[in-house]
Amino acid sequence: MDTDPTKVEDCCRPTKGRKDLQGEFAEHGSREALLELVFASVADAIFLAEPDGRIIDANPAACAMLGYAREELLGTRPWDFVTSASREEILELIRGTKRGVPVTVQRAYRRRTGELRAMDLRLTRFGCPGGDLLVASCRDLTEQKQLEERLRDLNERRSIEEELRRLNVELSQQAAHLRQVNQSLVESESGLQLRREELVCGSGIRLMWRIPGTGQTS
Repeated sequence: MDTDPTKVEDCCRPTKGRKDLQGEFAEHGSREALLELVFASVADAIFLAEPDGRIIDANPAACAMLGYAREELLGTRPWDFVTSASREEILELIRGTKRGVPVTVQRAYRRRTGELRAMDLRLTRFGCPGGDLLVASCRDLTEQKQLEERLRDLNERRSIEEELRRLNVELSQQAAHLRQVNQSLVESESGLQLRREELVCGSGIRLMWRIPGTGQTS
């Protein structure tokens, strides 16, 4: 099919009056609105906190993970819902976090319903005009942990079954050996009994031909 070069050129030429999207955001001063939209749309739970641990913002995924409204989370601290680390341990982790160097840990946390779950937490410190802030990106690991636990239990059961099969084989071999030993003992006992009978019979025959009082046989 023939293609008109002029039409191709028209398609490749930028449409008159079309603005670069980034420039449009900058022109209308809506960069903050774009960042807010990104913050709200991220699938992972994100908490924005001050160096003392006080939460100053949380995205919808964070609210859904904990089961609280955003307004209820503002002003809380991580140790209000983290159950696997104390306040001192969390503060020590925060103090040890350096700018631009993410720290990843796994923690158990409690939802508003009281349900205990597991999460993977990635903590990052960054500087801003008002001072340092912390971003905690969290992902729930409960289902993954449950799956790993089931797989671990399954592997343990398989190991136990293999060990039982091995023991059964060993016991069968030992039982067969004991049967052989027992059969050998029975045969040996039968041979000894037969030998005793032969000796008794032989002694009786010799006594029948011995001449009393002389010690001689006839």
